[in-house]
Amino acid sequence: MADAPALPLIADAHAAAGQLANLRNSPVERAVVLYLDPEWRLLGRADFAGTTTQVAPSFRAIFAEALRLGAAALVLAHNHPGGDGSASAADLAFTRALVRTAAALDIVVADHLIVAGDTVTSLREAGAM
Repeated sequence: MADAPALPLIADAHAAAGQLANLRNSPVERAVVLYLDPEWRLLGRADFAGTTTQVAPSFRAIFAEALRLGAAALVLAHNHPGGDGSASAADLAFTRALVRTAAALDIVVADHLIVAGDTVTSLREAGAM
């Protein structure tokens, strides 16, 4: 019997960005949630489509999948098709609410990444989380 393939380790923003190729050139805003086990290995992902100016996945959908997978942590990522990788006020408000909700469920929000072309901005590394 063959061993199951090793799950990718998502230890930092760079490793998470490797899972986000579909966000780089999308003409609309898209979001991806990566679900992680206690050792931060990738358990699964959820993809959400938005409009040309916004994407706002429902917390119900995000956390239903987190609980189904038994995730200990998650990484949220979304793109900015216009090419500006800086966080908007709406991005920061969404992140704060996501972190509060996750904490109530004993889930860590490891990072929120903004993908703008080939640039990836980590809100954790920027001190915005």
